[in-house]
Amino acid sequence: TALPSHAWDFKTDDIYYNIMSESDRTVEVTYPNSYGPDYRGSVDIPIRVIHDSKTYRVIGIGRRAFQNAKLTSITIPTSITSIGDRAFDDCSLTTITIPNSVTIMGDEVFRNCHSLKSIELPNSLMSIGDQAFWCCWDLVSITIPESVTSIGYAAFKSCNHIESITIPGSLSYSIFLGAFFNCKKLTSVTLQAHNRSEGEIYRYAFYGCTNLKTVTIESKAPLTIRRYAFNDCQSLSAFTLPSGATISHLGEYAFQGCKSLQTFSLLPVKEIEDRYGHQFANSGLTKVNWPSALEEVPEGCFYNCQALKEVN
Repeated sequence: TALPSHAWDFKTDDIYYNIMSESDRTVEVTYPNSYGPDYRGSVDIPIRVIHDSKTYRVIGIGRRAFQNAKLTSITIPTSITSIGDRAFDDCSLTTITIPNSVTIMGDEVFRNCHSLKSIELPNSLMSIGDQAFWCCWDLVSITIPESVTSIGYAAFKSCNHIESITIPGSLSYSIFLGAFFNCKKLTSVTLQAHNRSEGEIYRYAFYGCTNLKTVTIESKAPLTIRRYAFNDCQSLSAFTLPSGATISHLGEYAFQGCKSLQTFSLLPVKEIEDRYGHQFANSGLTKVNWPSALEEVPEGCFYNCQALKEVN
């Protein structure tokens, strides 16, 4: 049986649509054929579209809708509530504004958009998906809305032109695996205060951010720092916690290769993960302030800290 060569229900004004609900009269924008979209130039998505004498409301941008598209601009209406996985993957857009109606953006949604320089995220957005901005090399800055509660795996990996990032308190510091991996020009990170019981910086979250100089933690809630979280942050010289803050868990290799980190107050860390040791290997530590709550130091924790002169 021959398979259809397209993935759409109808086409109007050079935009392709899938019917989401016939009873609700809703549709989403989709790609024109099984080989990916051929959208080019400027695209203006309407709020409503007419087909077979029926009026449909455009509520979504579907999976892969504009993948590889040679777009110069796009207008997204306030009727859109969701943007699917890889919707703009490898797209040529340089700037885009997402309306406040959008609450969901899928995984890899702007992955490999090498020319994307600026994007305005909506205050309604609840999460940033896995690899959402992976390799958006030209992205200079981005504001994470306070509505966002999670940042996915490798969401901003290799965004080499972002210089600073502020993590809103709504995230409760749930910065997922490799979220800012290899962001070479990132110099400062601020994690705003939150009202939740704990926070967590996952593995490889800031791995390889070689120009990261300052990390400011504003919350006093217990914080878990997983292994390799700040590994190879060679310029990191200030890791600031508020008075009374608690690092409840410090993973192995968390600060390995932080050659500019000269003073690190372990107080009041409760646990240093014992797996491979080498949490501070090859760092520039000259002084360590020891916590009274700590009961055991794992093997190799300060391996090859050649500049270390003082332990209190």
